[in-house]
Amino acid sequence: MKFHQILMMLFIAVFISSPALAADEKLTSEDSTASKTSTIDITKIQEAAEKGDAKAEASLGDAYYFGKGVPKNYYESVKWLRKAADQGVGAAERNLGFAYYNGEGAPRDKVLSYMWFDLAAAHGDKEASQNRDMIEQSMTAEQLASAQRMASDWLQQHPKAK
Repeated sequence: MKFHQILMMLFIAVFISSPALAADEKLTSEDSTASKTSTIDITKIQEAAEKGDAKAEASLGDAYYFGKGVPKNYYESVKWLRKAADQGVGAAERNLGFAYYNGEGAPRDKVLSYMWFDLAAAHGDKEASQNRDMIEQSMTAEQLASAQRMASDWLQQHPKAK
């Protein structure tokens, strides 16, 4: 088994288990703020998120993803994760990478997945860096160039996220 295949298996879900990463399988995050919100009143998180608190937006996005305190809803998850990512929350950027890779709440798109993992990696997220590198192996040179250009453009358009 090649090293990158072993690496892929390490990033398979704690919540969704699968033996290898194939086209119909999913990447998942090893950590999420949703697990931390199970004992916190979700109403307080929602109120803070609606006021623009970036960490609350990320927590609410994760809560919707996992159905913790709110009904599971991938589209709401992506909505709140995007708001947090716009403010530079690396975990939200990483989780958007998963959403685009898996097609959960967003279209399945390796280029956008790479872009979000790349942004999260730029904010110091090691898991995102590893997932970005793993996805890169299955991308064409054109897809890779596009994803890198999109990440650079996004950073220029979102000065709060730097």
